[in-house]
Amino acid sequence: SIEVVLRGSSGLQNLVGNFDLTDATILSGRERESLRWLFWQALSPLGNMWRETLLLFLASLPVPLPVAVDRYSRLIDVIKNELSLDPNLLDGQWKMQPILTGAQIRERALPAIQGEAFQQVLLAQEEWQVRNEHFRPCALPGDSEFDTALESQLIDHLRSKFPKYNPAGKCVQ
Repeated sequence: SIEVVLRGSSGLQNLVGNFDLTDATILSGRERESLRWLFWQALSPLGNMWRETLLLFLASLPVPLPVAVDRYSRLIDVIKNELSLDPNLLDGQWKMQPILTGAQIRERALPAIQGEAFQQVLLAQEEWQVRNEHFRPCALPGDSEFDTALESQLIDHLRSKFPKYNPAGKCVQ
């Protein structure tokens, strides 16, 4: 557990060290999406230790402790409110459900996908879900909150990102 915190702390160095907290409120939609994805990649592997890791990283900076504490509070605010990343999801209390299962990806989006490329497609789906702040990560297929329009957008995204796995541009919905 301490190894996770230490590894995570060094991983946060580039992300948080180069991030001006005052700019978070004026981000464009695309910038916000990118920042959501970067924070997700940095924090989600840490599970329920992400807050402690962030605190350790900030405490190790060559700034007075009150400044580090202010930055911590501001970062938590940015993560929760401006980036809309759910702390329960980052903690691992909830698991982000994929919009499409592997079988659905093969049936409806990319019929020719095989082998190792499938992992890239699953990562692309995860990235799309994290970047799309309108997607509710805890909504399950069949729930009233699960939006089929988002499902169609995801299918379009996967087809455009991986055209060679959708031979002849097949529409398979």
